[in-house]
Amino acid sequence: MLQSLLVLIALLIAGVPADSHDRYFKEDHLTGADYIHLAKNGSYTITGREHMGMWVTQSGHWEKEGTAITFLPKKTGQPSYTGIEATHQTRTFLTFAAEAAPSIPISEEEVRRRLDSKSGALPEYVFFEVSQKVYEQETKITYPFRTRRSDRRRCTSRCVRPVRTRSGSLTVAKATTGCSIPPSRMVKSAAVRP
Repeated sequence: MLQSLLVLIALLIAGVPADSHDRYFKEDHLTGADYIHLAKNGSYTITGREHMGMWVTQSGHWEKEGTAITFLPKKTGQPSYTGIEATHQTRTFLTFAAEAAPSIPISEEEVRRRLDSKSGALPEYVFFEVSQKVYEQETKITYPFRTRRSDRRRCTSRCVRPVRTRSGSLTVAKATTGCSIPPSRMVKSAAVRP
């Protein structure tokens, strides 16, 4: 009885991740970014963000043994893969060798070489550890490409009125009340067409 209890405890401990807090990684691939959230309960999610939106691309469970983190996807038929955690120049990152991984295979030596280069930019297609604040801020933005506030304002037909010039063409004139946008900044589509 005692022996089976010890075996059960050992199995439970072996399946629990070594980290006592959630961890976050970000991979920038120029036209978007992918984020890995390693939860302390052993689950993970991979979130993709591109110019058209954001979505969870994969989820499952993870296990850590030394510097190796094994990802076990929930979806049946998807193979498991392992990422190697490494640190260089105060940067912690994950590298993957398998094709099934969420990023293209790049060796740890290649990442170190790119970090040592004088470009100053982080290498693309590599998951670097980020803070929880960065993760939450960037994954809450559903459409990250916004226009400036002053460019988003639009005039409606209530705040502009068509005026016929002496030559007979129509132009937009600002109404006396309602709109604070100068006529030079008004949207051309707000003008009433003849």
